Amino acid sequence: MDVKAIHMKGGVGETSYAQNSSLQMRVVNLMKHITLSTIVNLYIATTPTRLAIADLGCSSGPNSLTLIKQIIQSVDEACHRIDRLPPEFMVSLNDLVANDFYSIFLGLPEFYKMLKRSQSVFFAGVPGSFYGRLFPANSLDFIHSSFSVHWLSQVPKDLFDENGKCINKGNIYISLTSPPSVAKAYEKQFAEDFNLFLRFRSAELAFGGRMVLIMAGRAGRDSWGNGITFLWDVLAQAFSIMVSLGKVEEEKVSKYKTHFYTLCVEEIEEVVQREG
Repeated sequence: MDVKAIHMKGGVGETSYAQNSSLQMRVVNLMKHITLSTIVNLYIATTPTRLAIADLGCSSGPNSLTLIKQIIQSVDEACHRIDRLPPEFMVSLNDLVANDFYSIFLGLPEFYKMLKRSQSVFFAGVPGSFYGRLFPANSLDFIHSSFSVHWLSQVPKDLFDENGKCINKGNIYISLTSPPSVAKAYEKQFAEDFNLFLRFRSAELAFGGRMVLIMAGRAGRDSWGNGITFLWDVLAQAFSIMVSLGKVEEEKVSKYKTHFYTLCVEEIEEVVQREG
């Protein structure tokens, strides 16, 4: 799969990610007490003169900088409480190479204006897949990723038989009509990808570094009937209607499968334990 083709829609138009990511922002806000307390505790424990932060899967639009601003403000407040000078911040924004980094950096003047400090906050765009190495060894203090790691590196290969035909006919994701092997294929691909993710992040994090990941999940191993699964079923039905109307070729729809996976806590724990 060409990873350059897989990215959120850039720009600020009506159908852009920037205009259609309020759900993601609400989730970030619900979890920000964990994120902010984690990095504040990290700073107090180590009191570095420089904090290197990476946002993996930053996408584009206002979400990319909102949490970064809150992180910097929280650390600044902690510095004031313990009577220390604020550290310098090196912020690395990562996403795939076709991501609209340009629209993010256009927002930096307003970001610095709201933050009321700019001399000690530095930004860099880091294009590339987080299923590979992105940063030098021991170079990051804090890694954050929201609504990104549930996107797999590729459509699971085991969804196709030896003749190249999909075993999940009529579906684009795991559905109630999918054979059990489909769920197994997605679970296997997630385990392989997440193992790589952890291995590379462990090399990049400095000693004592922290990481907060926010991912779409499900309640248990057999909980396929959740809201997100339902959305993929609705999309599959929409494709079916478009085929019946002659708007889309049936062969193209039959080849379209998502590289998305909602995971459960047990699966995360198993990969973490295996990776060590």
